[in-house]
Amino acid sequence: MTSQFKIGIVIPARIASVRLPGKPLLDIFGFPMIEHVRRRAMLSLLPDNVIVASGDMEIISAVEGFGGTAAKSIQEHANGLSRVAEAVNYLDFSHVIVLQGDEILMLPKQLNSLISIISTNPEIDFWNGICPLESADELDDPSVVKCTLKTNQCIQTMFRKTPLTSPISTQMSLVKKINGLFAISKDFLTEVVKHSSTPIEDAESIEQMKILELSKDITTFDMKKNYPSINLPKDVDKVIEVLSSDPEQIKILSQIKNW
Repeated sequence: MTSQFKIGIVIPARIASVRLPGKPLLDIFGFPMIEHVRRRAMLSLLPDNVIVASGDMEIISAVEGFGGTAAKSIQEHANGLSRVAEAVNYLDFSHVIVLQGDEILMLPKQLNSLISIISTNPEIDFWNGICPLESADELDDPSVVKCTLKTNQCIQTMFRKTPLTSPISTQMSLVKKINGLFAISKDFLTEVVKHSSTPIEDAESIEQMKILELSKDITTFDMKKNYPSINLPKDVDKVIEVLSSDPEQIKILSQIKNW
């Protein structure tokens, strides 16, 4: 058991992205994407507890070149959760916020909300950020991971295309978007990675499905809004548009550029 309460932020990243190889090092306004994500984490309440975990020396070198802290993992991991588990094994965190390395528009205040939630409820083993869908098109968009909720606001199931047959307006109220921000206790993380991958996790490439398939709860927190992440080449233009037009994002970008 981990004895001392301490929250860390770990950002898993890899060069060999299937849909967009090399994306952590994509240049966005003069900085690689992974550095944008790291600096946003540094703007949270936990600037001293931010680690990038990667098996690629290009990423490690880029992070350390900007003065960041990186943990070298083995190159091949089943998913980000597995990579985070390797890194956390050598750190004294009791709880880990997993910030995906392509969440370039994550707001520091969203990280702070999760930090506050974990601090208030340290007994909960797994949290995942959710928000409303923005359009009906997302119901059948396989790049958008979605979920339905139980009455206690824990996740009932996750999917890439809606399994519901009710009217679209009803589905829009029932289906939520899964965001690239979640948190897990170190003890539970250690337990989860001992298990081999599960059938739906493998079939749908949704790493959190393992938690549900092992009959464990995923407690949700409402992030209210989810900005685009970068998964495909076309997403780069979307992100640049947000960084150039959204007042809150413009302010954060200025902080990042004037670090």
